[in-house]
Amino acid sequence: MLSIWDTIYEDKNKLWISLSISQLRSPLEKENIIHILPADVKTYFYSSFPSIKYLFTKHHNKIEIFHNSFKEFITKKVKLFIKDCNDNIASFCENNLDNEYSIENCLHHYALSNTPEKALKSCNQKWADKLTLNHIEPDIVLLDIKNTINLSLKLEQTTELIRLLLLLQRIEFRYDYILYEYAQNIALALIANEDYQHALKYIVRRNILLVSNDQAIIFLQLLYEAEAYKEANVLLEAIDARFRKEIESEFKSGKGVSMDFFTMKANSLVLSTNENSEKGYRQYMAFSKFLQSLGSNDDFDSEQTTTGVTLMREVTTGWHQAYLMRAKNIHINSVEVSKFSGNPLNSRWAKMIALSKYIYDYELNRYNSNYHDKNDSHLEIVADIEYLILNHGYINDKVEVILLVKSLLKDSKNTSLVTKLIKNYFDFEMDENNIRNDNGVDFNYAAYINIAFKSKCKGYINDDNAFPEIKKRWSKNGWELYLKSIIVLIHFLEGKAYNLKAKNDSDDFQLIKEQLNLIRESINFSFEERSNWNRSYQLPEAIFPLLYTKLIHLYYHFNSNELDSFIEEIKQKSIDQLGLFSEGYREVFHEIVKELLLLNYETDKIQPIVQLWEQHILKGVQNRWERTEELLKISEIYALLGKKFEFNNTFQEVLNTSMGPTWYKEAQLDLINSTLSYLKSDSSSLNKYVKDYASLLDYASGEMTFQRYVRTEKESFINSLIANGRLDSALEYFKQEILPSPELLINNAEQNTFDAPTIGDGYNLGARNFVEQRGVLKILENIEDVSPYLKWALCEIFTINDDNFRYITYYGEKIAEVLNEIEILDNSHIENVIINLSKIIADKELNDDDRRALLNELYVGLTTSNRTRLKSHLVSKGIIWESKNQEDKITEEQPLEKNKEITDFEKFNNSINSTKENRQQLIKTGINSFEKEKISIWYNNWSGEHSKSKENIKSLLETDTEIIQTLSHEILKFNETPWLVSKEVIWFLEGKISKSQIEDIYKIVNNHFHYIIRPDTSVKEKYFWLDKENEKISNNSQIIDFLIWLLNHPFTDIRKKTFNNLVELGKFLGEEVIIKLLNTSSSKTPLLSTKMSSYVLKKISEEYPEIIKKTLETNSSYVIQIATISHFTIKYNFIAIANNIKEIGYKELAVELNKTIPDIPFKTGDIFLEEEFLLPIAPIIDELNNKEVLNGGFCKILVSKVIEYCSPLNTIDLVKSDKYLRRSFHDETQYRGRYNDTLNHALNEAITSVVYKNNMKTIHEILNND
Repeated sequence: MLSIWDTIYEDKNKLWISLSISQLRSPLEKENIIHILPADVKTYFYSSFPSIKYLFTKHHNKIEIFHNSFKEFITKKVKLFIKDCNDNIASFCENNLDNEYSIENCLHHYALSNTPEKALKSCNQKWADKLTLNHIEPDIVLLDIKNTINLSLKLEQTTELIRLLLLLQRIEFRYDYILYEYAQNIALALIANEDYQHALKYIVRRNILLVSNDQAIIFLQLLYEAEAYKEANVLLEAIDARFRKEIESEFKSGKGVSMDFFTMKANSLVLSTNENSEKGYRQYMAFSKFLQSLGSNDDFDSEQTTTGVTLMREVTTGWHQAYLMRAKNIHINSVEVSKFSGNPLNSRWAKMIALSKYIYDYELNRYNSNYHDKNDSHLEIVADIEYLILNHGYINDKVEVILLVKSLLKDSKNTSLVTKLIKNYFDFEMDENNIRNDNGVDFNYAAYINIAFKSKCKGYINDDNAFPEIKKRWSKNGWELYLKSIIVLIHFLEGKAYNLKAKNDSDDFQLIKEQLNLIRESINFSFEERSNWNRSYQLPEAIFPLLYTKLIHLYYHFNSNELDSFIEEIKQKSIDQLGLFSEGYREVFHEIVKELLLLNYETDKIQPIVQLWEQHILKGVQNRWERTEELLKISEIYALLGKKFEFNNTFQEVLNTSMGPTWYKEAQLDLINSTLSYLKSDSSSLNKYVKDYASLLDYASGEMTFQRYVRTEKESFINSLIANGRLDSALEYFKQEILPSPELLINNAEQNTFDAPTIGDGYNLGARNFVEQRGVLKILENIEDVSPYLKWALCEIFTINDDNFRYITYYGEKIAEVLNEIEILDNSHIENVIINLSKIIADKELNDDDRRALLNELYVGLTTSNRTRLKSHLVSKGIIWESKNQEDKITEEQPLEKNKEITDFEKFNNSINSTKENRQQLIKTGINSFEKEKISIWYNNWSGEHSKSKENIKSLLETDTEIIQTLSHEILKFNETPWLVSKEVIWFLEGKISKSQIEDIYKIVNNHFHYIIRPDTSVKEKYFWLDKENEKISNNSQIIDFLIWLLNHPFTDIRKKTFNNLVELGKFLGEEVIIKLLNTSSSKTPLLSTKMSSYVLKKISEEYPEIIKKTLETNSSYVIQIATISHFTIKYNFIAIANNIKEIGYKELAVELNKTIPDIPFKTGDIFLEEEFLLPIAPIIDELNNKEVLNGGFCKILVSKVIEYCSPLNTIDLVKSDKYLRRSFHDETQYRGRYNDTLNHALNEAITSVVYKNNMKTIHEILNND
């Protein structure tokens, strides 16, 4: 007898049909099976398949193999055909791109085909987005990426490996964090979009509920009422499975079952009546009997349990009756129920029926469920409650009375009954309600509800038309009292309006309308005002969404003619975010849109509100969690409005920003700097991407992340640029980030209006975008071919700063290195530097801990001779530098104890110099040491030996192919963050890959961060200059220029230290520094550094005149250049310089300067300047005018020079930029800004036109009296 296999194997057609179906990863439609077969087999499908169909399963007309074991069996038997078979399936997928099977599985079949490289090419962001949009299971998507990573290793595609690891990083983040967090929101949006099949994937997976009990009932209601019975039944089964599991496990444990499991089960059965009334009702009644049996169970050992069971039965019965009203327009009055059930009417019935009405009003009628108008059953239940109260009474319990009032307040015509209930409510002791929680910060929602209800009740029983007063206007300290009075008045009006409606008293509605308009006019605060409210925290943002929603409700019901204008007013106020911070502004829109949907307001009038909401999110909300939640809410609203196009666009936006970065402690951006540092390239490759990298860091350091962590990467970016031979770009980047040009500063401050009380008062201060002292450390870390005196200058300026404890040890290390260099280079100046270092150590700005940390680093790093020098100078400062406990710090690692076990890392490191093992064996030993020590090779700084082992393995590996094959086992564990693995692989690749591969990785990293950060084009424009190469000048020259630029720094302390260091550098480096100072002084640039450079030169001429003399002797062209300077103060300083060097024999400068100064005075007279932009220097001008040294020519020059030097800005904008600049350096109180420097420069230029020899001293004293 032939076996099953023999039957198949002997028939080519059956073999290929079986083999093809075995290769399918999921079921495929029967009609499409034919398209995955070889051409010569297709014609035999219908004749061959029936005889082997028992090997396959069929579900919903889709076919798949019966069991995986059979698939494995076939695959083993005909291995040679597997790739050809997958070629056929891949071809089907290519020709049917929108088929569900093709979307999910095409890449899988590429990987198993004869052209696996297609899988590499196809596994990209576009593919991943398509699968997400089609809601393919995350496990499948991630598995395919991981399999493709494995394929890239097999095909030895190094750069593709990096790309795929980063794709895995993005998609893992999308699924594991963002979409997982907001699965419920996605399901709501998809249900609203009538995509029930895919919505179910976010609610149920493999018969397991992914949502809470309450949420499961909401989803079940939405699905049943949309007649999505297939999906509803799947959810119903999952609800039942959870209920049964809970019953079984909790009863076994003896802990008991939470009530909400019973109510979930009961409510689900009620909802099932939508599809099959008879079956659903029968099952519900059976479950009700089960609940009845619980109520009579003698095993209950506490009154609390009995009460809980009774309450549960009341809730489930109430929910059932409420849903009957909603779905069937049925309310069976209590008299009939009592007769039918045999349960006599009593005082408990009123509460139960009131509960039904409450559930009907507030639980079943939601914005996203089809609104049901109040029907006959609604009128009947109101009458039933009234009957029960009047004839059978109620339990005089505060909670029950509140429920009864709520059930009747809006709909009862019996005002005397409602009034009586309300007065009964007021008989109870009233709680003291505060809108703040006990911590004084958070919103107390329960208290707010109590205040609202109490006010509503007061309004209902009010009969004298005396309305509560609005207590006070919005003010810094009075806002809370004013807000409370508005809360009270709004709800008082609601209660009053319901009373008038019950009485059909339309005459008094005019008073309601007037009060509504009064409230509307009262909510008139600006965002700037709100931002100054004391101790407001997020209270207004929590409360105003509730108030706006209530106002919409009241306008609709009691002043409908004004509703449109009220909504229009809200839209107009959106320019100022309704005077609220973003959280409240967004929630106002969400709540009023939900209310308008409930009120069946016109779609075309709702959509503009949603668009305003969406624009705010897209432009301002960068935090990925907040952004995702808001966009999903908006997606749902668009779907409910029937706006498919807008839904699709908004849902795509969700995906666009669902891949990171995280908000807090985001370290991933380190990959940019790591790539640039490890994979150095020539300028042509770097220039293509460096501008993009800078813009990515800038955009990510705003509201997208907790800024400090990304700003750290900005500082490291300086290091990366220097490492790639771009010191000039690094220094320019530093300058732009710390002290941008006025126009860029304004752009930084004003570009984002998100949460800005006024333009420019948002979260971006404008300047100082990272910490200077760390930025300078990054310069010092990598800079080469620079005089140690220049490095010392940077250390001396920045070692003491406003964050000493964070950086003092790093500066200590750098200072030690620099001093040792100076000692080797030139011992003649080492004493001067050591003296200055002793002053730093003794500085009162260093506390004892910081001083000790600095001394420890110096002890470790300095040579013995330098330590001796420093110690002697410290004694003179009263500091005794003991070496106790510091000897231990000289070496990083302590000697091994005699009995200490040697680690596998140490064994491997010790074997590196052994000739016994070849390179391949050493590599294997090194990799195995990580396995044996159970420490990941991807970790850094685990221990000294661990790091050394990594370094040794890196040195042993010779090619990129060898690297990825060696690391493949570790890569395929997928037990570390993918971006971190990418970073470490790139580290191993350092020096082992070609220029084209480096450029590919630059591009891959750039694309990765563009996908997750998505910077706008305006940010890139800020860094346009980074892709251009500047003229190459020496590193010394660039650092000197940088130090001179620091003379413009807003911090007085930095300017002062820089000044002193430039004087010292004049002595140490001579002509190299003097030439730079001469060029700056004569540059005509209206910056403070221009004038200050002349003061530096003046100081040098007083202390070291021979240096300036020697410089001018060898560079005589500067004499004429100096003589033509038109800036008065600078010229005056050069006259002093000329006199100083004249005393040592150099007269040429004095002679030339003397020629440029007239002997005869100019014609002068009173002048009058009306220009307001000159106000800051008006006192100086007045004093000069009083000395009768000015004339009309001076005025013309001054005005024209101010306008020229402010260009391309006007004076007003330059003043504004100074406001942002001072704000960015808020710790500095003496800095006046660049506009003052500009005016001063223009004034010095203009005054030269009236200077002659006899008035020079007077003018100088007036201009420089500060």
